[in-house]
Amino acid sequence: MNKLTKIFAGLVLAGSASVASADPLFVDYLNDGVTSDPFTSFVFNSFNPTSAYLDLDGSGVIGVGNHVFDSGGGTIVGLSPLAFPAPRDGFGSNWGLNFEYELFGFSALAVDLNGNNIFDAGDDQLAAGFVDGYINFSYSAGGTQIGEVLSIAVTGSAYNINDGLNFTVFGEPISATNLINTVQAFDGMTGLGDLLASPNSDDYGLGAFATLKILDATQAPEVDGSFTVSPFQQSIIDGLGISITADSQWLTRETTIDSSNLYITASSPTNAALMGLCLIGLGLSRRIAKK
Repeated sequence: MNKLTKIFAGLVLAGSASVASADPLFVDYLNDGVTSDPFTSFVFNSFNPTSAYLDLDGSGVIGVGNHVFDSGGGTIVGLSPLAFPAPRDGFGSNWGLNFEYELFGFSALAVDLNGNNIFDAGDDQLAAGFVDGYINFSYSAGGTQIGEVLSIAVTGSAYNINDGLNFTVFGEPISATNLINTVQAFDGMTGLGDLLASPNSDDYGLGAFATLKILDATQAPEVDGSFTVSPFQQSIIDGLGISITADSQWLTRETTIDSSNLYITASSPTNAALMGLCLIGLGLSRRIAKK
């Protein structure tokens, strides 16, 4: 997907109330056939991302349409839901997942009490419509870092206000190992790595989305003279031909993501009711098979 197409797609998603449907997954921890029970999402830890706003004219005013870059990282702390958790399904000394991400988009006001399209700290809620970026996941086993197991290209986002500022970030898996598997087989394959490498990968409808909740989006970004532009951010600036002058400055703020989850989607006829039965039924069958 080229950058212009991604920007248009992201802007459409940012203004929509699209609801994505997740597919059940399982994890093959060490590629040894010992797997988790089925689950639907990876649960993130609470973490503190940084939002960086590009103030091109140096006015110090952030409103609708400023360029914004988000970055953050942390660990995966669980698989949810697990019908029959086993010790190996937990995170700790046996295995673990870490994540990092960078997003690019345009600032938006989820709440604009004064109706002036300018962010007023303490009254308004500062949001964003993200149109580009990545989310990468790395794997460790027995305390040893193994390497990247999943990379997702971000394609768009949506947000709403409901007991906090809630984001849904949409993306496409672009590379993976077979650590993560779909319960449903496609052409006899379940591993994401195999599915992405298949010449029929476009037929599987593979996608991903992450949900994130910010408890307080009313705090104001502050001028940050020490902000350093990352290679990803520079590539966006260069690619869009953004002209940064001596007057331009960066404003940053740190927020708290209270709860977040990652889901994988595929072209599956499974509806919500059947998914629940699938999780329980496959959990029972895997437990019986292991005995």
